[in-house]
Amino acid sequence: MTANTTVVDMLKEARESVEAAELPTDLRAIGFWAAIQLRADRYPTDSTDPTDPSRARGGQAPVRAADADVLDKMAIYLGVPREAVEAVYYLDGEGPPGIGLGRSRLAKRTAEAARQLALLVAAARQFDGVEQFTAASVIRDVCQEYGVFDTGNFAKSLVAMDDVFQFQGSGAGRRVRLIRPGREQAGRLVVELAG
Repeated sequence: MTANTTVVDMLKEARESVEAAELPTDLRAIGFWAAIQLRADRYPTDSTDPTDPSRARGGQAPVRAADADVLDKMAIYLGVPREAVEAVYYLDGEGPPGIGLGRSRLAKRTAEAARQLALLVAAARQFDGVEQFTAASVIRDVCQEYGVFDTGNFAKSLVAMDDVFQFQGSGAGRRVRLIRPGREQAGRLVVELAG
């Protein structure tokens, strides 16, 4: 069994535990981290000595949920390698991770690039459970920074993402929340953009 397989198994078990506990939405992220922490020692890595602290993560000490930094937590949330998260996001102070990609890395079509940014922004703001819903205005601001904001179609494009977002409010007060397929799609997008 590879280290990657054991991590996947641990994440699946943690997710199943949170679902079985039927936690309220605002406690699911905390419950997930607690479930991971409880399982971390049960899963050996590629090292032949499971007590060796230099096992996993390229000789670095393995990440425990309580010690994980922001990018580690985001990688776990998205189910992708930390290296992929590092290639797409950056940390700047205390706010959520920012998107550190050039415009040329995003889709050529404006509407598709805006959808990509919507996924990336929502994931960056919701991965730790602190923000349950992200204001559409925040996504709009990032789209404007990247030059992919289409005044006439932004709201329509965002609403069309009902396969990946749950919505709250309307008009200028609209907010979005990633649902499971959205988180999975965001993870695939991060890996694709990092490649």
